[in-house]
Amino acid sequence: AKIRYRYQRDVDVMGLCATPFLSIVIPCHNAGAKISRAIESCLRLRDFSFEIIVVDDASTDDTQTKLSSYVDDRRLNVTKFEGNQGASSARNFGVSIARGEFIIFLDADDYFLENASRDFYAAIEENPHLDLYCFGYMINGKKSPKPDSSALHLEFIRKKFSNTNTFLVRRKALNGHSFEKKYRVGEDTLFWFKLLLV
Repeated sequence: AKIRYRYQRDVDVMGLCATPFLSIVIPCHNAGAKISRAIESCLRLRDFSFEIIVVDDASTDDTQTKLSSYVDDRRLNVTKFEGNQGASSARNFGVSIARGEFIIFLDADDYFLENASRDFYAAIEENPHLDLYCFGYMINGKKSPKPDSSALHLEFIRKKFSNTNTFLVRRKALNGHSFEKKYRVGEDTLFWFKLLLV
């Protein structure tokens, strides 16, 4: 399917550099009610440079209207698919244009807590050699479980201690890995399970 998009390559504002430290990929479809909350949680991040890549999977609601309010913020890159392709295609496309050293995904109906920036940066500083970092999450005020062993691929399936919004991965580590477009459910679980096996 054809796509149309606006992609800023000359980011150099508010201390940002042409190659950001972090790329945040947000796939969305008819997310007008919550997309602003997700983006605002990203804009609160501090301590490192970042870009926000929003991939609109052919929304028919007011998603584009909400996104247009950020048109002057050069940290935000917006792509719109002309036909619905699914979250996997949206995430894969976001990765393909990402420039950050690290990538994290954020679903349009979720958001980062205010301590996210501190936790991301601290984890990388403490273990700079790693390619994949896992963080916890909260749903309705309940914290995610913690893994009981170092066999993270098995613990992930058993406990779901992390989710797509809380994996921080080095971009080069994604080489050859992508979300399976043939699946519309569970594609993210499969993706991270395979990556944890590497």
